Amino acid sequence: MDKLKARLAAFMSGRYGMDDLNKGLVGLYVVILLVNLGLKSQILSALIWPIMVYAIYRTYSRDHARRSAENDKYLALTKPLRRRLSIARRAIAGFKSYRYRSCPHCKATIELPARKGSRSIICPKCKTEFEVRIRV
Repeated sequence: MDKLKARLAAFMSGRYGMDDLNKGLVGLYVVILLVNLGLKSQILSALIWPIMVYAIYRTYSRDHARRSAENDKYLALTKPLRRRLSIARRAIAGFKSYRYRSCPHCKATIELPARKGSRSIICPKCKTEFEVRIRV
C-alpha cells in the first residue's frame, strides 16, 4: 500500500490539482447530469463530457500560471454570487441573533443585533447615517 501511495504522490508531483474553478466545473457536471436523467436530452449528454474532460485536464495540468489565471478570472466573475450566498448562509445560521441590512448609499451589508425597534445606524464603510427598523 505504501508503494502505491508513493507512486501516486510521484505522479501528482508538479500537477495543478483542484481549485475553485474545477469544483465549479464538477458541480456543473453533476447538475447537468441530474437534469439529464429526467430529460434524456442528447444535447445535454453531449455537453457534460467536454465539461468533465476539461476539469480532469485542468487537474492534471502542469501549467500552473495558466490554470491560476483561469481560476482568478472565474473567482472575479463569480464574486457577487459567492458574496450573496455567503450573506444568505450567515443570515440563516444567525437568524435568532442578527439581522442584515444594506446601506442605501454604498450597498454594504451590515450585521445588526436582532433587537426590535427603529434606530439610527452609521455605515462602517461610507459613514452614511440612515434609519433601520427591525421587526423581530
